[in-house]
Amino acid sequence: MLDRHFVALIALTLLAAVATARSAEADTVHSATFGSVSDAVLNASRSYNPMSVREDREFMGGIFRQTINGEILFGYTVSGGTPSRDRITVRIRLPQGGQLVAIWHTHGSVHWRRSYFSSTDTRLAETTGVPIFLATGQGELRVFKPGDPIMGRPHARRMGLGDSSGVASGKLLRSDIPVSL
Repeated sequence: MLDRHFVALIALTLLAAVATARSAEADTVHSATFGSVSDAVLNASRSYNPMSVREDREFMGGIFRQTINGEILFGYTVSGGTPSRDRITVRIRLPQGGQLVAIWHTHGSVHWRRSYFSSTDTRLAETTGVPIFLATGQGELRVFKPGDPIMGRPHARRMGLGDSSGVASGKLLRSDIPVSL
């Protein structure tokens, strides 16, 4: 059973970087019932990516590990952003005894640039020291791990990804994430 007390994970530098949009809904916790990080990420992505694409809205949350009755299980949190905005502000709240082991998110409707991790995404992975997963509008699931290669400013500009360093393609894990119901 999930404890009612939550521990707040505050990444002030990253929240400031994405502070232009308020989270559209309260943080929701999906209990630690999954046997692996992958299972929790897949459930979160399959559950929220169709709505993300349909509403052109980002969803984001943490994947947490929790020991329950001696068994290590994984769960996830989710918060929704504002439709038609490429930004989301979240405060990942973990259940008591939960440990953040990954971050997952969606990027909204289909656009070729949204298949890449933003510089904010990669900074989040580096700052928290955990991988970040991305479910795209094309149905891909990608992961960026701390220390993975990022693009420099000139490369990102040549690719049409803007004038910032830190963008990354990450590693493609799957291409069968639902984009519609």
